[in-house]
Amino acid sequence: MSTPSGSAEHLLFGKILIERGLITQGQLDQCLKLQSAEIDVGRSRRNLGDLMIELGFLTKLQLDQALGEQRRRLKGLVIGPYHIMDKLGSGGMGAVYRAQVPDTGVEVALKLLPKKLSADPNFLARFHREANLGMELHHPHIVRTIDFGESKGTYYIAMEVVEGGTLDHHLHVSGAIPERTALKITRDLLGALQYAHEKGLIHRDIKPSNILFDREGKSKLSDFGLAKAHEPDPQFMTEGTTVGTPHYMAPEQARGEELDIRADLYALGATLYHAVTGQTPFSGSSAAVMHSHLKRELPPPESLNPNLSPGCIAIIKKLMAKERKERYTTPAAALEDVIRLLRGEHPLAGVPAAVPVAGTAHGAHPAAHPLPRPPPRRAGHGAATPPHGHPTSQRPPLWSIILLISGIVWLAGIALMIWFVQDLRRQPAPEPSHVAPPAGAKPPAKAPISEF
Repeated sequence: MSTPSGSAEHLLFGKILIERGLITQGQLDQCLKLQSAEIDVGRSRRNLGDLMIELGFLTKLQLDQALGEQRRRLKGLVIGPYHIMDKLGSGGMGAVYRAQVPDTGVEVALKLLPKKLSADPNFLARFHREANLGMELHHPHIVRTIDFGESKGTYYIAMEVVEGGTLDHHLHVSGAIPERTALKITRDLLGALQYAHEKGLIHRDIKPSNILFDREGKSKLSDFGLAKAHEPDPQFMTEGTTVGTPHYMAPEQARGEELDIRADLYALGATLYHAVTGQTPFSGSSAAVMHSHLKRELPPPESLNPNLSPGCIAIIKKLMAKERKERYTTPAAALEDVIRLLRGEHPLAGVPAAVPVAGTAHGAHPAAHPLPRPPPRRAGHGAATPPHGHPTSQRPPLWSIILLISGIVWLAGIALMIWFVQDLRRQPAPEPSHVAPPAGAKPPAKAPISEF
């Protein structure tokens, strides 16, 4: 049975459906093409069974019966020391199965490289590279690689089982997640990226489907199949080759340039954007999305989620700056800002100190504007001049001070004069003085009484 490229992990499922006469080869190919088209425009991968039910090719009962048969056949498969138990999911490098070591009962997530791809030296080299890198990485937020090898022509990697699903699945089912939850995931992944960075590695494919959760909700980064050392590796990548996922790809990665850790920071910024808004930064075909990352301004995340804090907006924009020199220099630098924001403090990514982290008065979002640069220092002085060249403190002109004082004195004089006049009116008129007349003198005649 032939299937479209990249669909080898569906071989057994499709074979069962065709054997039972439930679908035709053409219907299977149609569903596989539809699945690929949805991924190209940024939608999450849907299960083939769900697509077949939606198109009317299968009923729910028929799908359940086919999946039961698939599980029964898978349990008969043995790869090296591992017995396949069930299918966990699919990745860019092949299907992932739950498997068990019978003697010990230890369960693993077993990633198998399809034989069709193992015949390609490039894919085989990438598979070996992921296995070797995984064995070297020991970090609480990186999926642990336990074993790898080859059995009867099938190459496998045994990893720890992470059962909480992927971020991609959560976004597909529930849409955008709360800002604080997204920031905690970002914090964990920045720690993992800093660890990989110190080992000289770049992941090159940060995206929601490569972020897994364990039962406690701890996030873990998986799939180092595209990872490479900082130094050029001609055997793995040639100049001008583009690798990665377009919806989260840094501009320099889309151009096929040599990369550094800042490409991973851009991809993590795009992932954070998707997590808090429910949408990828750009949509459309792969070519259109790559062109948008190169040329178009980032659609403001607050236009999709008005409840985002200015601090979160600023961090996203700094992570996703078009020019890599304008991004954080290392994951540790970005991690410091995320931790500050989670503590309720102001990140250093351009949020003014007077602006609250959780929001601003009147609904303003200063961080929605381009990030301000640090203020320049005056030559020979330790003090910095604020942006736009304003002096540290501004005094009003001398004439305005004189005019203000004169007005105060004038008003005080008028008030004093009014008080004096009113006081005079309140005083009683003086009584005439009575002087005793000399002896023998006649008293003066009485003056008529005046009426006031």
